[in-house]
Amino acid sequence: MNDFEKLFEEYSDCIYRFCCNIADNLYEAEDLFQDTFLKAMEIEQKVMAADNTKCYLIGIALRLEKNNRRKKVRHKRMAPEARSVDQETDILEAIAMDEKA
Repeated sequence: MNDFEKLFEEYSDCIYRFCCNIADNLYEAEDLFQDTFLKAMEIEQKVMAADNTKCYLIGIALRLEKNNRRKKVRHKRMAPEARSVDQETDILEAIAMDEKA
């Protein structure tokens, strides 16, 4: 077992619980958990050299979640949610009423 596998074994439960606490739902928490350890693999030397590895991993998860939330806000601003079918029907009925009047 290499150093990163040991790191994962030691901190995976804690980081998973943390991701569940800060994410909006379980699916996003699981994605965040995976992304956190993928990022940790990319910067493995920095993670291994950290004084407090657990805090370093939590920091990675926090930054990733912050970025995800920013992306959601930006996406909602650029592409507002589509209207529901009921709203479309109401709009079409309103237009039809205006044309009759």
